[in-house]
Amino acid sequence: MRKTIILNLDDPDDSVYHSILLLLSTRQTDMGIEIITNPKDEMIISSELKIRQAERRAYFKDSEIALTRKEYDILLYLLQNINQVLTFTQIYEYVWKEPDYGTGQEVVSHHVRSLRRKLYLDKSSGCYLRTVRGVGYSLEKQKSCIGYPGG
Repeated sequence: MRKTIILNLDDPDDSVYHSILLLLSTRQTDMGIEIITNPKDEMIISSELKIRQAERRAYFKDSEIALTRKEYDILLYLLQNINQVLTFTQIYEYVWKEPDYGTGQEVVSHHVRSLRRKLYLDKSSGCYLRTVRGVGYSLEKQKSCIGYPGG
């Protein structure tokens, strides 16, 4: 008998969600389980760069890009605030969840440099990380650069 389980959680970062998803994915072949995630979960950043939020993974030309937890969190925060300048302090306090005691600019800049090396974003791709000297960063996009499949 085939059974269907539907998980509909408001917070995809919830630890319960990730625990259930991990359990099901490790037993997937043993139990004949098929995991289908919401297609809106996949963010298309450029024609070659995609992010799957439920998995916390980024892909370039269908190959996974190894991002650290902080790199991923910074990227997601910039995506959530597309075309807006975020200060070093805003990024630091959002990602590290603590006040910026004066080291935020250095720490955030280090992670953004690493993101740039890994993501291959430039103006020709339609999306790029813009530095606002002395202020922070902005993820800039051209029309229809970032979207969700089917929506």
